[in-house]
Amino acid sequence: MSLPEEENRFLDTVLEKASRLDSPILFILHQLQERYGMIKPEHADHVSARLGIPLVRLHAAAEFYEHFTLERRGRYIIRLCRGIVCHGKGSLPILEALKERLGIEDGETTEDGMVTLETASCIGQCDGAPAMMINDVVYRDLTVEGAIAIIDDILKEGGA
Repeated sequence: MSLPEEENRFLDTVLEKASRLDSPILFILHQLQERYGMIKPEHADHVSARLGIPLVRLHAAAEFYEHFTLERRGRYIIRLCRGIVCHGKGSLPILEALKERLGIEDGETTEDGMVTLETASCIGQCDGAPAMMINDVVYRDLTVEGAIAIIDDILKEGGA
């Protein structure tokens, strides 16, 4: 499968930088995830062929680390903590409210590609439970109303 010229140039640049590393797989996956929001199958095929890395190794690395995804994800990734402390302080009602507001289930992406909703076993914010992250921004001491207000602001910003 032939890639668009822009994608070929990007991959050439990434692979050139990666060639100087002892362990290039994570670097390559990070670059692809950052640029495209996912590890596209055609990109994994290209990397596998160019570097002689078995495709199964790329997929295993992409599936092992939660940061990477092989599926389309939203512009905004919401990770609601479901750890024991956050759960005890009310993360479940927040999750239910987010699912209702967004019209999706845990692990799904909205039809417009704006938001992906995920739960995480812990995001390391126990002293501010319940907590969630949206991309790299942490929100602590959440309430149902507060979480919905944050989501509504994001949806307005994104034109939804």
